[in-house]
Amino acid sequence: VDVGDLDGDGFPDLVSVGYEGHYQIGLNQGDGALARQPDTPGGSGSGAFLDLRDMDTDGNLDYVFAENGAVRWEAGLGDGTFGTGGSTPLPGSTLAGIRRWVDVDGDGNDDLVAVEASGLEVSLADGSGYASATSLAFDPPMNDLFWDGADDWLGSERVTWFADLTGDGHVDLLIYNGDHLDLGRPPGVLLIFAGAGDGSFALTFEQPMKLDGPMAVGDIDGDGIAELVAVPSGQNDPMFPDTPPWFVMQFNYADDDRIVGEPYSPPT
Repeated sequence: VDVGDLDGDGFPDLVSVGYEGHYQIGLNQGDGALARQPDTPGGSGSGAFLDLRDMDTDGNLDYVFAENGAVRWEAGLGDGTFGTGGSTPLPGSTLAGIRRWVDVDGDGNDDLVAVEASGLEVSLADGSGYASATSLAFDPPMNDLFWDGADDWLGSERVTWFADLTGDGHVDLLIYNGDHLDLGRPPGVLLIFAGAGDGSFALTFEQPMKLDGPMAVGDIDGDGIAELVAVPSGQNDPMFPDTPPWFVMQFNYADDDRIVGEPYSPPT
């Protein structure tokens, strides 16, 4: 499922891929109501990796998916429908896990990153195509990370985020091993794979942490550095009225290039 303006009226619409690869489109009527359009055959890609992007630079959002070693798209026609698109090879790509378009090397082009139980796979974009994929193996494997081909939500738990967590200008990967997951580690472990700015990542932070409620990663103070925000489930209990309903953590590099985490302090 993804959201974007498919018909050029300035309102965000919704598209998903349902049974047998049919498009399911809801056009925003301007008041938040979605007018469902007739299901349209097409969209052979898995809905798990659906993304709306303007791949052919015609100003219309296209339906994009990655499968069988290629990025493929159906061309948006600007009226809420899709037509014949195209494809771009992903040389050396073998993983089919959680996929994210994110600029991991800072060149202004969104790269394609796959996250699966066995590890990471990065396909760097240069504006005209993708370089041969490089991989980082998880040791031990994270068995529950790739859950039924869906996305990075395992049941009700989101477990992966890409963001610059240290302020070095490089995108990092944060993974949380919740109580109900088998990521090859004891329950309740926070992992950070630091990005080097060239498309490579290395595990530089691994710390037990009890975060049993909803989590999010984002820049809450506008300084360009993302923080981890968690709402422990017990903190919403009226028995604890004097406890803040959230926990915020920030990350920095120590002198030995390790990432350290500490409670968030607002900038002065």
